[in-house]
Amino acid sequence: MSNGLLVPNFLIVVRQLRPEQAGWPLLLGTALPMIALVPLALLAARRLDARLVLILGLTGFALAAWLGTGLTRDWTGPDFLTVALLQAFGQSFTFLALILYGLGNTKPAQATAFVAYIQVVRLLGVEFGQSLLGTFLRVREQVQSSQLGLNLTGGGRLASDALARLGGHFAADGAGAAQGRALGTLAATVQREAFTLAHIDAFRLSFWVAIGALLLVTCMGTSPPGPFALGGVRQTSPE
Repeated sequence: MSNGLLVPNFLIVVRQLRPEQAGWPLLLGTALPMIALVPLALLAARRLDARLVLILGLTGFALAAWLGTGLTRDWTGPDFLTVALLQAFGQSFTFLALILYGLGNTKPAQATAFVAYIQVVRLLGVEFGQSLLGTFLRVREQVQSSQLGLNLTGGGRLASDALARLGGHFAADGAGAAQGRALGTLAATVQREAFTLAHIDAFRLSFWVAIGALLLVTCMGTSPPGPFALGGVRQTSPE
């Protein structure tokens, strides 16, 4: 869910974009490239070991998450295109490799049940990933907001200087409301920074999940040859 949740959520919450504005980076960087990436992943799976294809996909996820940790509040849609493209690469190669590896290690009599279970795992995986990242973002935003607030305690120098500058900026529109508007602007700035830091933490979490998955791949055994895997069986005529 790192490609379907973090990018549009940041653009909507921090950059204040509408959903249709926040969705186009995923359209250009993820959805459209996958039209070419899925056949490329299938071709790679026919020529390479499924574990190697899986490693390539997880590496794409790790690189995308690593780039995401450089996030700032000034990022807009174009800044996420490289992240989205790497995530599209990772999604195409990882998901296809997992299916082919699972089929390759399944008895023919169990193939139908395996296909059914794949759909269950896929749906539950989406719900689990969305719940995990949603909860993680909410908790980290609260933690980051609290930590930032420690530097802006009432009467502190940083808070006083920031309120004085903002008050002077709003004074032209009315001295009576300047202080209230300055306080509201400062609170919104702290919240925006906390959201940005929370998304950085979420990208960092995605990076370490990808690294953990790469370590698990090293424990996987070789998949036997199959019709869509390395060394696949080819049909020959009786002649």
